[in-house]
Amino acid sequence: MNIVFDLGGVVFRWQPEKIIRHVFQDPEKQDLVRSEIFEHADCVELDRGTITLFIDDMSENLATAAKIGINTIRFSDADQCRQALMDLGCF
Repeated sequence: MNIVFDLGGVVFRWQPEKIIRHVFQDPEKQDLVRSEIFEHADCVELDRGTITLFIDDMSENLATAAKIGINTIRFSDADQCRQALMDLGCF
């Protein structure tokens, strides 16, 4: 059984502004990160739940997700996963 649930604003406080300010001290970089990541159309759609991506290392789980229309990435290691996310335009 797979369970998918919303974490941000449910399990923990989702405060992108705090994250941005904590990681980037330069106001220009803060603006860039805000606009290019957190306010990017894909990020907004992911937050709304209209875009779903399932990452797993088990092909049977991925096949089940794909059957119901969920985009999938088979995880083998962090570098491969990062590249697959980049190929999808997530970075």
